[in-house]
Amino acid sequence: MMHELSKDLFFRCLPLLNEQTNLEVRGVIEGNNLGRVFVNQLECPSVALIWLGNNDGFFFIGQEDLQTVNDHLLPWVEDNLVEEIKVVGLNQFEMISVNQVWEEAFSERAQTFFQQNVYLYPPSMPLHQFSDIDTAYTLKKLTTKLLDDQRNGHVKADILTTWPSIEDFLKVGVGYGVLYEDTIVSYCLSIFVGSDQHCVMISTDAAHRGKGCAKASASAFINECHAKGVTPYWDCTTTNEASVAVAEQLGFECIATYRVYAFDFPGGMIKSK
Repeated sequence: MMHELSKDLFFRCLPLLNEQTNLEVRGVIEGNNLGRVFVNQLECPSVALIWLGNNDGFFFIGQEDLQTVNDHLLPWVEDNLVEEIKVVGLNQFEMISVNQVWEEAFSERAQTFFQQNVYLYPPSMPLHQFSDIDTAYTLKKLTTKLLDDQRNGHVKADILTTWPSIEDFLKVGVGYGVLYEDTIVSYCLSIFVGSDQHCVMISTDAAHRGKGCAKASASAFINECHAKGVTPYWDCTTTNEASVAVAEQLGFECIATYRVYAFDFPGGMIKSK
């Protein structure tokens, strides 16, 4: 049996975090980013399930024996969350954990899996020198005024998938955009923030790729993170060659790889007898 925590009680899961915990989970538990948290015990949980606010995965943290995972926790997810997951348009569970017991349980059931690389920008790296971009483009720090402009609604919408409000994002996060004719066509921003790390979200409109826009916004993002004493964090699938290439070109170093397990439903998480 699992119980949902209200946001003001997320702190009860802080003892479950460790140096291997994914940044997205930290962002939710620390109260920066949107998400839902389910625990096995309301007072002193030993297991928690974090459903990211942008619906980009479900993370298990904590310790539990394999039999309990197999016989109780995963079936509970199947029985209690499937309908809610369908409502938001998902057709699979994507489960993540760096705990060996959870990994073993997932691998026995998952229909597919893929791997993600985690990159950090080394503090010892020098500040980025801004590459030249065409004079038709302008690099700007993201502000309330810029994000409230209807022409930039796509950027605001992306931010609000993981942040409670634009005010919260601007208070804690970092973000830069490249404008063309007063519209943001490329941006780099903190999509999750946990501890002293900022997870990068970077996007460039197709018509403006290959013109240095992404590098300009990312360089400004990295430099401000350096100035604030926080670390840029990059997470992408190992098969996303374009994202891997950009991360490495910018100077990020791969520090870890983890698996994401995908389950069909209904029935995908129930172990075959």
